[in-house]
Amino acid sequence: MPCLREFQTTLHVITRVVPAPFTVNIFRNVKWAGLSRIVATACQFIGLLVLSRLLTPAEFGLMAVAVSFLALANVVKDLGTAAAIIQREKVEHRQIFAVFVANVVIGMGACLMLITFAPAIARIYEDAALADVIRVLAVALPLSTAGAVHQALLERGSRFRRLAVIEGIGAVSGLIAAVTAAIHGLGVFSLVAQTLTGAAVSSLGAIMASGWRPNLTLKSIVIKDLMALVPFSARVAMANLVNFGARNADVLIVGKLLGAAVTGAYLVALKLMLFPLQLVTFVVARAAYPLMSRAQEGGTLAVQPIFLHTLAIISTITAPMMTLLWLLREEVVIALVGGRWTLVPQLLIWMAPVGFIQSLTSTSGSLLMAINQPATLLRLSWLTLIAFAGAFAIGASFDLKTAVQLYLAANCAYLLIVGKLICRYLGLSPAKLAMAIAPAVACSIGMAAISLLLKWKLMSFPSGHRLAVVCSLGGLAYVGLYRLTFKDQFQRLIRGAIVK
Repeated sequence: MPCLREFQTTLHVITRVVPAPFTVNIFRNVKWAGLSRIVATACQFIGLLVLSRLLTPAEFGLMAVAVSFLALANVVKDLGTAAAIIQREKVEHRQIFAVFVANVVIGMGACLMLITFAPAIARIYEDAALADVIRVLAVALPLSTAGAVHQALLERGSRFRRLAVIEGIGAVSGLIAAVTAAIHGLGVFSLVAQTLTGAAVSSLGAIMASGWRPNLTLKSIVIKDLMALVPFSARVAMANLVNFGARNADVLIVGKLLGAAVTGAYLVALKLMLFPLQLVTFVVARAAYPLMSRAQEGGTLAVQPIFLHTLAIISTITAPMMTLLWLLREEVVIALVGGRWTLVPQLLIWMAPVGFIQSLTSTSGSLLMAINQPATLLRLSWLTLIAFAGAFAIGASFDLKTAVQLYLAANCAYLLIVGKLICRYLGLSPAKLAMAIAPAVACSIGMAAISLLLKWKLMSFPSGHRLAVVCSLGGLAYVGLYRLTFKDQFQRLIRGAIVK
């Protein structure tokens, strides 16, 4: 009975203590940020379907190599200043102007650096055409940094509806530009045109919508205004860079130790796990960060219910998603990539739980930035790099399954460390933190039992039909269990989801 009362008390904290404006804004932000992400993903998918018929595999491969270098530059393109603008309690016009000028300079500098090193990169890959692609693609850096401050101001004010419109127009414009260029025979540069057009339209839209204008002169820049942001922004930028290394170390290690064929199977399993998760976690974390930043002005206790609510939203979506991926891993692989990828379902046994764990730990970055703990964020980033790279380095010396098993163990340990830090910073008990995800986990277990029975009953059906039926009925079972077992929280989630 004491445990039950504690559980009910915590659910009350999660669902009722969050002030109404924050509750509404969380869902509103998630809805519009999610819509923006969906439109961008749809444009990428449509572009792949259309452009794959107009361009050659070699041209796609050339763009993939060029984009990898652009992605590395994008990680530190604003040196964390956008996150600093969103997080700070008060931001003066002079500080915003100083950051704007710094971002433009950084963007131009990164662009010139890529242009300078483009021939050397082309020689490394033994493809002369790569140099021209990188040179033109580098222009995307100053285009995007020109609007970085304006986008940060829109996010700071939780104006995600405007951002969704802007980013949607940018994605559609990029798609139109790419298809038009490909029809006119521009080859790989049609893909470059998609990136440049999207960056230009999105930056211009943010500049027009934010309401802020750089109406000062360079003489008005005070270095101390910019330096006041450096302790925060530099650590965030460094954490982003380290995280970039952590996200790519696994592929590099597996490729080096186990070869291309095994790496290909791992990449397929990784994409099946990450694609739906990234859509959810990126959107919710982006939507929650400005709200937690504003709430931290009232102390960490004001952030606590918002963070718990955010964690509950993420777990409500990712727990059933990863449960069904684990349960139907063979059917998913056959339906999406074909039956020849026999190693992938074996990997998903371990990687589906990793996906759920990472969806929970992904919230720590936004929280630590919101409560002004960038040093802790940087330490955690180094920890992930060392732990995850170490797990793959040790495991891959045996085989891929061992590497993935150690990766799961490292993620479990990391979850415990992150949970302990969150409890300390927010004044939470471990029980209250765990209870934020308890409804989703409990209902997912019930759904798994029902889905397992359905799968067994339908084993004589074709794989695709079994996948469709079990996913549909399993999803309905999850919703039904949630509604029956946690009625109040379910109703609040539904009301929040349809908020205008």
